[in-house]
Amino acid sequence: MNRYVKKLALMIPPVKKHYRHVEELRAQVNAYEMETGQLRRRISDHERYGEELFYHFEQLRSQMGMRYRDCSHYETDMEQLRSQVESYTGLKYYSCQLIERFYLYLTGHIEKPVGTDKKLIRFCDEPISNIPSFALSGTAEEIMKSLAIRRAEIIAESMKFSILDKQPEDKERRYTSACAKCARYQQHDWTSDNLIHFIDLGMYPAPCQSRCIYCGVHCSDMSAFNEQLHSESYEKVFDLIDYIQGNNMIAKDAKWKVACSEISIHPYKDRILDLVKDKDVTILTNCFVFDEKIAAILSANPRSTIYLSIDSGTPETWHKVKGVNNFDTITGNLARYLASSIQPGQITLKYIILPGINDNSDDYRSIVEIMKSLRVNHLTISRDHAYKYSSDTEHHNTMIRAAGSLVALLQKNGMTMQSQSCFPNETEEIMAFANELTESDKG
Repeated sequence: MNRYVKKLALMIPPVKKHYRHVEELRAQVNAYEMETGQLRRRISDHERYGEELFYHFEQLRSQMGMRYRDCSHYETDMEQLRSQVESYTGLKYYSCQLIERFYLYLTGHIEKPVGTDKKLIRFCDEPISNIPSFALSGTAEEIMKSLAIRRAEIIAESMKFSILDKQPEDKERRYTSACAKCARYQQHDWTSDNLIHFIDLGMYPAPCQSRCIYCGVHCSDMSAFNEQLHSESYEKVFDLIDYIQGNNMIAKDAKWKVACSEISIHPYKDRILDLVKDKDVTILTNCFVFDEKIAAILSANPRSTIYLSIDSGTPETWHKVKGVNNFDTITGNLARYLASSIQPGQITLKYIILPGINDNSDDYRSIVEIMKSLRVNHLTISRDHAYKYSSDTEHHNTMIRAAGSLVALLQKNGMTMQSQSCFPNETEEIMAFANELTESDKG
């Protein structure tokens, strides 16, 4: 008997230790349950806050229609919303620079073409369907009110879904279905002063002498300007710009772009150039003619540049791409613009890669020599914008190799590049291929 008592006595400490361990585990389970309950409450709070935030924006949107005798309330309302969100969790939400910095693209037909949904005013230039767009309907004040409201709606919806930690289907999105398809739509801790930071004056119809194979302007009503039909709409554009400037809605560091077909022969050339002559402006031109007014802007304004999509290095390829045999005239006019400029970098060039047409060594070597003669050390390399969202693998691979070969040649000559109409991963592929070529040349 004593022997069994002794055995039991020896078992007591391990049993007590076991029960203590069980109690510790039970306490951990209780703690986990409490934490789970807290997480559930936090999720519930997130959802409720998201709904409250979106409700606040719905109220704000309805108030906008009544309150905006001008757009001065817009900035206050947007800042009020942002402060609410920042005080919540320092929220990161999906948006893009073009929305947050209030880019304004006037880059379509000045009047909505019959049978289409494409309107003049947009927040971005991505080739995606259903991008929010606006017609030139109503007064300048009414147009800006519509833009301000829609921008607030886009940001509000983006914040709401971020708070809910949700990436909804298109059918659940009212304002951001197009944005959600875009590579620029990224999660970030966005900030904004709610001022306009970019204006693209790319209105059509407007004339152009070039016949670029990647552009449909010359074979459509986009180039058929008729003063009697279109002058009233152009006046509305100028009224809109006057209203924006008069109400201090443009940031001091705003950039401007003139891209309305060929500015040197545009019926409103003088008014457009007078509008931007003292701005940080890029003027797109085909350089078919040397324009004295453009040259004067280059001479007087160091923040002004001209931008030519040269797309070739030889007369033969220029003729294929542009449809006009005047390459020597182009290079001569570029040299004259260079003589008018007052600092390096006012002549900028772009090269759109067109596989099988301009992606050869002769054109590449020649464009580098042209750049040297113009003291241009930087080249924008682009694909045809229409192919940006293409799923054609063969086209993609060809473009990567073609662009990479040009980049390698630029690097060899101490020049730099930037990509356009390419996704970040494609730019990385281009640079990787260029580096491979550079290393193989060294070997």
